[in-house]
Amino acid sequence: MRFRQSASFALAVVALATAGCGSGSGAAGSSEAFAGAGVPARSPAGRRFAADTAVICQRLNAELKASKSATQSVHEIERLALPHAKLELVALKELSALKPPATLAADWRHLVLFRRSLAEQLVDLAKYARADDAVAIRALGVEKARVHRELRTLGERDGWEACSIVG
Repeated sequence: MRFRQSASFALAVVALATAGCGSGSGAAGSSEAFAGAGVPARSPAGRRFAADTAVICQRLNAELKASKSATQSVHEIERLALPHAKLELVALKELSALKPPATLAADWRHLVLFRRSLAEQLVDLAKYARADDAVAIRALGVEKARVHRELRTLGERDGWEACSIVG
C-alpha cells in the first residue's frame, strides 16, 4: 500500500513539475475577462513599458532558474517552493509599482493578478508537499496549468513575454 501511495505521489509531482512552479488561487480570472481589453505594446509608451517589465521579469526568471533543482522529488519541491514564492513576491512588488499606458492598464492588472496567483500557489505547493498530499498537489497542478496558459496568452499578446515565463 505504501508503494502505491509513493508511486501516486511521484506521478503527481511529475505532473506538477511539468506545469511549472507557480501558484493558483483562481483570483486572476480568465482570458475571456480580458480578451481584447488592451492593445499590443507597439506604441512608444507601450514599448518603453514592456522594456521596464522585461528587466524585472528577466531578473526573476534568472533567479528562479539558478535555484531550480535537477530533481523533482517531493523533498526538493518542499525545499524550493517557499524561496521561489519569496522571489515572486519581490518581483510582484516591483511590477505592481509600474504605471502602464492607459491602453494597457486593464491587461496589466490581470498580469499582476496572475503573478500573485503564482506566488500563492507556491506557498500552497510547499504546504501540500510537506503534508505528502498527492491529491492536493494534482489539483494544484491543474489550476497552475490554467494560470500559466492565461499568463502566456496575455504576455504574448501585449509584448510582456518575459513576464509570461513561469517556472
